[in-house]
Amino acid sequence: MIGKPDVSKAGGQQSFIERFHKLHALDAGLCVTLTNIYKEIPITHSAKISRVMGSYLELVTSELQFAAISQCKEVYIRSPHFGRPVLGQLDSIDIRRNTVRLSNFSDAEADEDKRKSVRVRFKRPLSIVMHSAANKISGVIHDISLGGCCVSTLVGKEMGGRTTSGLISS
Repeated sequence: MIGKPDVSKAGGQQSFIERFHKLHALDAGLCVTLTNIYKEIPITHSAKISRVMGSYLELVTSELQFAAISQCKEVYIRSPHFGRPVLGQLDSIDIRRNTVRLSNFSDAEADEDKRKSVRVRFKRPLSIVMHSAANKISGVIHDISLGGCCVSTLVGKEMGGRTTSGLISS
């Protein structure tokens, strides 16, 4: 999941559907932006609102975004007309019509907006040995980015914050 949804109590799902109706009526060719985080990598592509019906939103987007949505079972919808991203849950995908159907909407905060660099999660954690001063600390690395990495160790005291001097794969 990209962030933690903040479900709107006032108006429920109907308020989201009304927002999508207004956006679609504003300009039928208007694009929104869809974002998924797949294995910590943001997948973002534009989409056009195909139709708004009942409690569903139908969008036309790229095959890559379809794949990301089908894996994540949800997608963040962004528009300059929205204050915050809207999280939509996957209802169905129609490859023949190039559409994805979403429902169960909520206002949300997208955590990837807080990142300074892309994080890459490994398929399985890698064993490592870190050197900090005279200490060797064994651990497991889960993901890495230009800004840092996620490491699990049984020992944390000897690391002394950000004083780690090297990282060696074993």
